Amino acid sequence: MKLVYSLLAVGVLGLSSAFYVNMKPVHADNAIITNTKPIAVSNTHGYKVDVENSIVGWVGSKPTGKHSGTLKLNSGALHADNGLVASGNFILNMSSINCTDLSGKGKESLEGHLKSADFFGIEKNPTATFDITEVKALEVKPEGLINTDATHTIAGNLTLLGISKGVSFPAQVIMADGKIAVKASFNIDRTEWGMTYGAEGKVAKEINLTLDLKASN
Repeated sequence: MKLVYSLLAVGVLGLSSAFYVNMKPVHADNAIITNTKPIAVSNTHGYKVDVENSIVGWVGSKPTGKHSGTLKLNSGALHADNGLVASGNFILNMSSINCTDLSGKGKESLEGHLKSADFFGIEKNPTATFDITEVKALEVKPEGLINTDATHTIAGNLTLLGISKGVSFPAQVIMADGKIAVKASFNIDRTEWGMTYGAEGKVAKEINLTLDLKASN
């Protein structure tokens, strides 16, 4: 009987280990979350974000795998001082949540759940906003940086579900020929914004966000 119990214990530990391995978020830098900070202000000419060709992607993890999709921007603008991005703001259309790895009823079900009060609660919170507070050049890339293409750290106030938190993450920022391109991939802890559904083990707390933003003057 001892052998049987030992085998059962090994099996349970193995299943538990596999459960948490599958729950691992996307391999990306973790955003640093702080209290909100004063929004950066710039009076220089702005660069309008091309909302049709800019992409905001997301990935959520659960024990049985991952789901991914996109969000649309309602609007966005960046401002530069002396050739450097200094400020900006973006408005996300949360009702545009799109799951790209499912189709049919499975897609409809997941999108409906993400739009519900369990997650983004779009009925009360149809938009999310990000207001830049600081853009700082990465003169020395920190040890352990995953996004090795990053050239800057972008910090800003992210408002989800009516809750605002300071967020900073590494990003690649390129300015050339009257255009600005911003690319980033980072993880945020959704529970910081009160999004606690399934956080005890059904759904990973971390959401991966990817940005591929294009702006021109």
